[in-house]
Amino acid sequence: MVKEHLRRSFIKRRLFMSQEDIQKRSFYISMRLREIISHLKPKAILGFWPIKKEPQLWSFFQELNKEGIKLLLPAVAKGGLLLFEFRGILKRGPFGTLEPEGLIAKEPSDLELAIVPGICFDLRGYRLGYGGGYYDRFLKLVRAPKIGVCFDEELIQELEYDSWDERVDMVITEKRTSGGLTC
Repeated sequence: MVKEHLRRSFIKRRLFMSQEDIQKRSFYISMRLREIISHLKPKAILGFWPIKKEPQLWSFFQELNKEGIKLLLPAVAKGGLLLFEFRGILKRGPFGTLEPEGLIAKEPSDLELAIVPGICFDLRGYRLGYGGGYYDRFLKLVRAPKIGVCFDEELIQELEYDSWDERVDMVITEKRTSGGLTC
């Protein structure tokens, strides 16, 4: 299957990246996000805890939270993702992710911006994830603008997609932006 081959290939490449390179490139992604957030002025955003050397935006999310923007994080639950407000403490969840402790449940309608990781994205906004469909089922419920984040070589021309795959409105890398939002 093409998707599985792409997953393995992109994850393998990413695992060879140095921590220094990831930090530097993640900083540039966060600067691009900061510019968009300054225009949109969301009161609540979807963030994520990075796994498998995804862009390291956790300190950026914490900064936004300290500035008064509610940080909502996904938690893996039976059959999908649930949304919880970050209140300062994280606990280990399935798949090596960290999730908010205290579990103050929120609804997708509470989001004003969703920032979404992926293994790779295409120029149309299609996302390749880890294969469980968790984000696709969740993003179907999100009406807020959706921004995918990845490293530049992970933004490709075109991905194979299925009817259940959800697109993001924009993809941001450390070097470029694809798609657009109405700010």
